[in-house]
Amino acid sequence: DAYFHIRNADYITENFKPIFHDDLSYGGRYLLNSHVFHYVLAAFNFILPSTLAYKLIPEILLAALVFLVFAIAKELTGNETAALFSALISSVMPIMSTSTLNQVSIYSLTLLLLLYMIYIFFDLRRNVNWLVLLSLLLPLVHPVGFFFAASMIVYLLLARLEMIEVDEISKESITLLVFFNVLIAFLLFKKAFLETGLGAVWQNVPTLLLDSYFRNINILEMISSVGVITIIFGIIGFLFALRAKKKSIYVLSAFVLTDFILLALKMVDFNTGLMIFGLLLAIISSIAFDKFVLYF
Repeated sequence: DAYFHIRNADYITENFKPIFHDDLSYGGRYLLNSHVFHYVLAAFNFILPSTLAYKLIPEILLAALVFLVFAIAKELTGNETAALFSALISSVMPIMSTSTLNQVSIYSLTLLLLLYMIYIFFDLRRNVNWLVLLSLLLPLVHPVGFFFAASMIVYLLLARLEMIEVDEISKESITLLVFFNVLIAFLLFKKAFLETGLGAVWQNVPTLLLDSYFRNINILEMISSVGVITIIFGIIGFLFALRAKKKSIYVLSAFVLTDFILLALKMVDFNTGLMIFGLLLAIISSIAFDKFVLYF
C-alpha cells in the first residue's frame, strides 16, 4: 500500500500526470484511481524533500484527527473534559497505530475528511457549502465517500422510525450528496462494474485472497484492535445516547450501524471498518464519561 502511493506520487512529481496503466503488475493492468491523494503528496514533494514529505504530511493529518474527535465529542456533550477523554483514547487506539503509523497511508487524509464532514453536518446551516464541496472530494479520494452517503440514508431511516423531524436543508444536502456519489461511482468505476459486476465492490480481489482483506467479524480481534476502554465506554455511551433524541446522536448511530453492517457483509476492508468503528466509539464514549463525571 505504502509503496503504491509513493510510486504514484513520485511518477506525478516527475511527469506531472498519474500512472494510468501499471506495466509492473502481472500482465499489466489499468489503475482505477482518481489519484487525488497522490497529487496531494506530489504537491508537498515539490516543497519538501521526498523522505520528509512522505513521513511528515501523513503524520500531521493523522495528528489532526485527535482535534476533530475532540470537537465532535464536545459538540455531543458540551463537556470539555469528556471530549478530552475521547481524544485521548482515540490517539492510542491500536488499530490506528498498526495501520497508519510511520507509513504513507491514504487513511490519514480519508479519515480526516470523513470526521470533518460529520462535524459540519451537526451545524449544516452554517457549513452547507463545505459539505457540498467535501461530498465531491471524499469519494474521489477514497470509496469511504460512499460509506458516508450510505450512513446518511440510514440516518434518514432512523429519524423516520423514531418520528424525528429532519429539516429541509438536511434532506436536500443528503439528496445532493448521494447524487454526487452515484455520479462519481459511474464516472470512475463504470468499466469495472461492467467487466466484473459486483466483484468491483470487493476490488476484484482473487477469491483465494478475499478472506484476508474482507474477514468475518471477530469479537476478540475487534476488542484488541480498538481497545478495551474504548469498547466499554463506547457501549455504555451508546446506551445512554439512546435515551436522548438529538440529531448528533442519531447521525453517529447511523454511522456505527452502517459500518457494522458493511463489516458483517464483508463489503468494507476489515481494517478500514475497524478504524472507523473505533473512532466513532471513541467519540460516543464521551457521553459515558460525561455521565460518570456528573455522578461522581
